[in-house]
Amino acid sequence: LNNEEYDAVGMYNPTTGVVSIPESGVYHVDFHLQFTGASAGNYSASLKVNSNTVRISNITLKSTGVDNNLPVSISTDIFLTAGNLVTISVYQNSGMTQLINGGFFSTFNMHKLY
Repeated sequence: LNNEEYDAVGMYNPTTGVVSIPESGVYHVDFHLQFTGASAGNYSASLKVNSNTVRISNITLKSTGVDNNLPVSISTDIFLTAGNLVTISVYQNSGMTQLINGGFFSTFNMHKLY
């Protein structure tokens, strides 16, 4: 996800995909990614803080088909400390290269609540 639309405090680096937390507090994270033409296999998205997995979303697709558009999502509130580095990792083991549907089908949003 390298198209940045709004980042008032410069937390997100679109080159590395890393969010650098500027101040401690509770943050809301929304992440949605859609695989296009997904094959049978396991798919997951992980929210990581300083390389440690803190939230995970798993989906298993059992059947194959022409129009298998498979969403993987995370939506959570989490306490983060200033200087934490936040990343999203996506994994799939279908044995085939999978396309990611860009545009408004794959999004990342993160903001401080308090």
